[in-house]
Amino acid sequence: YCVSLSFLLNGEKTALFGLHLIAVPTEPRAVARREKQADAVVNQLKRLSAAGYATFVLGDLNDWDPIVPDADSSEQATPTSQALKKIKDYVPGGDDELVNSLKWVEPMEKRYTYNYKGSKTVLDHILLPIDWQDRVTGVTIDHDRPDGASDHWPVILDLSR
Repeated sequence: YCVSLSFLLNGEKTALFGLHLIAVPTEPRAVARREKQADAVVNQLKRLSAAGYATFVLGDLNDWDPIVPDADSSEQATPTSQALKKIKDYVPGGDDELVNSLKWVEPMEKRYTYNYKGSKTVLDHILLPIDWQDRVTGVTIDHDRPDGASDHWPVILDLSR
């Protein structure tokens, strides 16, 4: 699913995309469907960017970021789809337009939002505009949240003006 919201944030046109992409990160059929979902998101990101919006993409993307490693470095937790790459680089032919906030989570052993049979990986992401990087004051993953609230741990992004 996709939920989008556009608004003014301190006078800046801002848009949020809340996503829950198809699960099972390495299953070929799920990978193909997730990439099609990413293509639809890319079309919306291009439209909003052309209209002057700073766009954020967040949620359970059910995929790993090839640029930002997580706590599980095994081959089983290696991206097999291009979903995150497509979304982060939604205007092809140059640098990424979005950056993964998880790069600020240190140490790397704390970079996990899901634990599947001992494999601690990141399936949940907050991608923010590259030119908002200097506004990041902190990124945490709340591993202390109450049991039963979710099967994933939330990512919390703190921004300054």
